[in-house]
Amino acid sequence: MSYSDMREPQLTAPWIRFEHCGAWDALLPQGCERRYRRGEVLKRPGDPVEQVSLLREGTIKVVAVGPSGLQRTLWLMAPDSLLGEAALYDGKPYLHYIEAVTDCTIIDFSAQTMRSEIVPHHPDLVFFILSNLAHKSYIMSTQLEESLFLDAYTRIAKFLYAAARERLTHRDDGGGVTITLSHTDIGELLGLHRVTVSNAIARMRREGILDPTTHALILRDVVALKRVLANVID
Repeated sequence: MSYSDMREPQLTAPWIRFEHCGAWDALLPQGCERRYRRGEVLKRPGDPVEQVSLLREGTIKVVAVGPSGLQRTLWLMAPDSLLGEAALYDGKPYLHYIEAVTDCTIIDFSAQTMRSEIVPHHPDLVFFILSNLAHKSYIMSTQLEESLFLDAYTRIAKFLYAAARERLTHRDDGGGVTITLSHTDIGELLGLHRVTVSNAIARMRREGILDPTTHALILRDVVALKRVLANVID
C-alpha cells in the first residue's frame, strides 16, 4: 500500500495546515510571542478578540461544547495557521474553546497592527488570511454535508482514509499504516458517540480493512476501504 493510492481531492479531514509562509518572518518583531503547555486552554467562549494569532509550533484544537456538555472538535490546527482572523473582523467574542494539543508557540498580532500595518501593506498575507478563512468554511460545509448524507460507518471510513493521507500515522514493518488517534478522538472530530466509532472499527476489523490482531488502528487493506467509499469519491 502506498500514499499514491490516497490522493482524491474530494476527501478532506478537519486539519488545517499550510506550507510555511516566509512573509510572516519579517513581521514577527511586531507580534508578541506566547507559549502554552499541552492541555492548556488558550481561549474560552466569550473571551474578547484582541489579536490575530499565528501558530508557529505545535498543534491546537477548536472545540464546541453543547449545553449538555457534549464536545465536538471542529478542527485541528498545525503550524502556520491563524486563529482569530474571522472574529477580528466581525467584532464578536470567541465562540469556542481553543486548547493546546501539544506544547505550542503562538505569535499574537494586535488588531491595530493587523488593520494598519499588515493588511494594507502585505497583500500576500491578505491572501494567506483569506485561505485560512476559506479552509475553515470548507471544513464546516463538508462536515455538515457528511452528517446529513452519509451514514456513520461511511463517515468513519472516510475519516480514517483522510487521516492516513494527512500523515497522522506511522508505518509498521508489515506495510500497514497505524492511525495515531483514539476512538474518543475520532468521535469528537465527527460528532459521534464513542460506542458508534468502536462498533464501526470492529466491523472494519472483521472485514480485514483494519488489522484484527491488535487494538491499534492499523490500516491493512486500502483497496477494501476505497470500495466502502466508492460512492463518495466518484
